[in-house]
Amino acid sequence: MTSKTQSFFRIDSSDKIIKNKLRLVDEMTYLVISDLHIPKRQPEIPKVLLKILNRVDGVLALGDFVNLDTVLLLQQSTRNFFAVHGNMDHYDVKDYLPDKKLILLSGLNIGLCHGWGSPVGIRKKILDSFDNKPQVVLYGHTHIPDKTVENGVLFLNPGYAMYGGTYGLLKIKNGDLNFEVHKIEY
Repeated sequence: MTSKTQSFFRIDSSDKIIKNKLRLVDEMTYLVISDLHIPKRQPEIPKVLLKILNRVDGVLALGDFVNLDTVLLLQQSTRNFFAVHGNMDHYDVKDYLPDKKLILLSGLNIGLCHGWGSPVGIRKKILDSFDNKPQVVLYGHTHIPDKTVENGVLFLNPGYAMYGGTYGLLKIKNGDLNFEVHKIEY
C-alpha cells in the first residue's frame, strides 16, 4: 500500500467545510456498523467487531449505539471515526453526534444517516434530508442489509451489529467502491 499526505475536505451536517490532513492510500477499508443497541439488547460490542477495528482504516457508524460509552470506545479504537446518532440513542449521544453527516472519502461524496419511522420509503426520506445530494448513502434503522440504487444514489445498509446480525466492510480503491456484508457469529 503506497501512501501520501493530501488535504482532505469533510462537509459536516451543517454544510460547513472542514479541512483535515489524511494519508491518501491506494485502498481504504472501513467497518460499517449500525444498531448495536448496547446495553438494551446486548451487553457489549461483539468481539469480532473489536478484532476488525485493528485491521481497518476507520469506522462508519450509523446510530443506535444507545449509550455514549459505546460511541467513545469505538471512537478511541480507530483513527478515523465518522458517526451519526439514531432514533434509539440516549440524549447524550444525540448531543454528541449529528443526525446526518456528509463526508468525502477518496473522491466519493458519502452521506451518513440512521433513518427513522417506517422502512417503507426510508431511502427517499433520508435522501430528502440532505441539502446536497450524496453519491452514496449509508444508513441503518431497518436492521436489514441493503444495496440498492435509487434516484441515481447508491444506498447501503449493513444490517444490525449484534450476535446473529451483520456488519459491512466498505472498500474504496481508486474511486471504486465495494460493499460486503458479513454475518456476526455467536
